[in-house]
Amino acid sequence: MGLLHARRLSAPHTRGRRAPPAVRSLPLDGPDGAAARYKSRRPRVAVCTAQHPRLCSGRRRGAGRERMELEAASRRFHLWFRGLRSLRRDLRTARWSGDDPAQLAALVGRFVAHLESYCAARAGVDPVWALSAPWASPVERGAAHWLAGWRPTTLVHLLYTESGSRFEAQLPDLLLGVRSGNIGDLTPAQLARIDDLQRRTVAEEDALSREMARVQEGEDGVVGAGAEVDVGAVVARVGGVLGRADALRLRTVKRAVEILEPAQAAELLVAAADMEIGFREFGLKYGLGRDG
Repeated sequence: MGLLHARRLSAPHTRGRRAPPAVRSLPLDGPDGAAARYKSRRPRVAVCTAQHPRLCSGRRRGAGRERMELEAASRRFHLWFRGLRSLRRDLRTARWSGDDPAQLAALVGRFVAHLESYCAARAGVDPVWALSAPWASPVERGAAHWLAGWRPTTLVHLLYTESGSRFEAQLPDLLLGVRSGNIGDLTPAQLARIDDLQRRTVAEEDALSREMARVQEGEDGVVGAGAEVDVGAVVARVGGVLGRADALRLRTVKRAVEILEPAQAAELLVAAADMEIGFREFGLKYGLGRDG
């Protein structure tokens, strides 16, 4: 009897024959919790566990490895997120309590290093997990994610927004020649460099978006003869695009920090952390997300 066989056999066909081996039904789409709400609709396959114990045990081992990888990636994200909260608190305290340039510069460096270490750790995560981000809430995935994370140009837009609001608030003082040194007090040279950063970042973002679109459309050899998809090649290509997207995110933060003074960089990073944390808290509260 073959690997796949019908679960239901009519009485005339079974009379006089030996009873079939034990059968266990497995869902085709695996243990993904995102499909639980469609459980009743999922097609099922009857697998002969008596004749093919190695196949079934191999599937169990594979599912166990995937579960462990997902749990490790989720723990890594939550550790990074707790570190983000801590750095935001330290930056805010140092900026508006002590305002020591050396201390601010050190904290800004720690913030960048924290992001860099997380990007390096993400490089070892399965690209499918990184892209789907099951540890994130639907609000984060739908509203804030671009290639498994925030858009790099979002940081530049945030810089312009924060600078503009501060500039308007202190315009009378600036007209009198009183300089605040905060993010609303940017020099013409700084504004020119920020504009250049935005143009470069937009161009790199667009290039990555086009490359991901080519992968999704099956171009560049990821679809073999007879319209058979080379899954390994697709996953490898997706991983490459996500890695370059993380590199662009990190590079944008570093370039922005280099343009700004320590106090200005601290204000920008606090605003960026506020946005990241705000999206998550909103998603967990209203978007049926989970923080586990």
